[in-house]
Amino acid sequence: MNEKAIQEADRLIHELVKGLQGMAVPAWKTYLMVIQANALVNLLEGVGWIIALAIVSFAGYKLGSMAHNRYKSCPCRSGNCGWFVGMVFGYMTSIAAAIVAFFTFFTNMFDIWNWIAIYNPQLFAAHQIIEKITSGGS
Repeated sequence: MNEKAIQEADRLIHELVKGLQGMAVPAWKTYLMVIQANALVNLLEGVGWIIALAIVSFAGYKLGSMAHNRYKSCPCRSGNCGWFVGMVFGYMTSIAAAIVAFFTFFTNMFDIWNWIAIYNPQLFAAHQIIEKITSGGS
């Protein structure tokens, strides 16, 4: 290569590095905002599951009691037990939703790194970097 081409490539590389340095601070701030948003989503997910559980349980109770009142005089011997099967399925669904809701809510609520990510995203970013370095980068 000739000397002029090397100097031109060197100049272009320096311009590129200066441009990237100008973008580093906004990229870092964006990364910290993403960390905080992720942590808030984790908390809201648990709260959402609790609200969904309350709605499903209330609807199941209301529908089950309506079906029970409607077929109160009709014992299962007559073959009309659909309300009972529906009620049992509704209760099983509510129990499964309760397990998921409480597990999600409490694991996110008591996760110390989730709260650190909300209130000190720089520390959480440092924690992630150290975790990546110590785990071999995978």
